[in-house]
Amino acid sequence: MAFQVTHYRLHNILPPTYETATLRKFDEGRTDTIRLPNPASAEFTKAFVDRKENYSSKNLSELFRKAVESHKNYSIRAMMGQGVDRHLLGLRLIAAEKSLSIPKIFNEDAYRKMSHFLVSTSQVPTRYIIPMGFGPSANDCYGICYNPQEEAIHFTITSFNSCKKTSARQFAQELSATLNDFKIMLENSGDLKFESKL
Repeated sequence: MAFQVTHYRLHNILPPTYETATLRKFDEGRTDTIRLPNPASAEFTKAFVDRKENYSSKNLSELFRKAVESHKNYSIRAMMGQGVDRHLLGLRLIAAEKSLSIPKIFNEDAYRKMSHFLVSTSQVPTRYIIPMGFGPSANDCYGICYNPQEEAIHFTITSFNSCKKTSARQFAQELSATLNDFKIMLENSGDLKFESKL
């Protein structure tokens, strides 16, 4: 949710987001796509950024939890092979392999739009602090690699210097502010009762 809120604060756009879903449980499985935004994340993001004064911390916290739960459920479904992206990729590759005409869906504006991500992210958990990252998947995209650890989260944020709309430095600064605002929201709602070490 932090990446959604940060991007929305900077660009006033709910960013189409790619997050890696592992398919390692399947023979020769690789990855699929965990997609955002979803209706719950969009509702939370807009409430948190645009109409924060209209909601109590408790209300925002409830919207936050619904958004996280919705994202978690989609993530689990994608990792169980129920995502849509690799299915569509398979259809496109089979058509090319069999010298068939490419199905019309792949030439539709909606398909092109859903394939253009403004945030591309992947969790790379390790107990070590190792600088790792990857580049954005499009000119106007942010690439975000993150490593959640017990007492910290390490981020590597990339963007292309050639794109005047994006700035990895600005995104990192706003992400820090967003995470701090989440902490305050959860503390004020009574849902967070420990001293953060971040």
